Amino acid sequence: MTTLPYVFDVCGTLYHSNTTYDFLLYYFRRHDGRKYRILRLGLSLPIKVLVVVSSKIGWKWDLRKHLIGLLSGEPEAKLRAVATHFVANWLTGREIDDVHTLLQQAKAQGHPVTLASGSLAPVIQAIADRLKVDDFHASTLETDAYGVLTGKYLSDIKGCKEQALGLKDHTYILATDNLDDLPLIQKALKAYIVTKRKNLNNWKKRLSGLDVAYVVVK
Repeated sequence: MTTLPYVFDVCGTLYHSNTTYDFLLYYFRRHDGRKYRILRLGLSLPIKVLVVVSSKIGWKWDLRKHLIGLLSGEPEAKLRAVATHFVANWLTGREIDDVHTLLQQAKAQGHPVTLASGSLAPVIQAIADRLKVDDFHASTLETDAYGVLTGKYLSDIKGCKEQALGLKDHTYILATDNLDDLPLIQKALKAYIVTKRKNLNNWKKRLSGLDVAYVVVK
């Protein structure tokens, strides 16, 4: 019998966390107070409003890439070590239990499991290691010849997981909370949608006719 692969988004699906920003805050709070303050400012409500307003008048500013730029000059090995501590300490207690149960059941039944996230590869790898998941896809960071980060993405899969995964239509089961994953949802054999109750009806309207189960979270 063929065992279908299960694909799990991470941020907002497996954890109550935007692991990119939460990890950056965790990292710089411990290692660079100046960059930590810049990061806090960049994630503040006034800046977020400015980004939204600017996009509406045709000036698009990629806040995510700008904040990733704060990693310029940081050793990749250090980032990986801190990512392991972040997952073991900060993320613990922020699990979305129903989705973790689904993942463990899939593993127990012999299904291949993949984590797919636009978050940073060191963080997603640390999560995969902790959950004993062999396969993951995430956004990777560019380094120089000495293993020092340039502050740029080498490969960013946010919004284009479908191409990164390369799965055939109706051959996988997906769990996600992310509207960016709509192409994957539409082509999945079945999808588990993680959502707050206030957004449930909007998801149902958008996904009418698809084989979908809903995991409602607070």
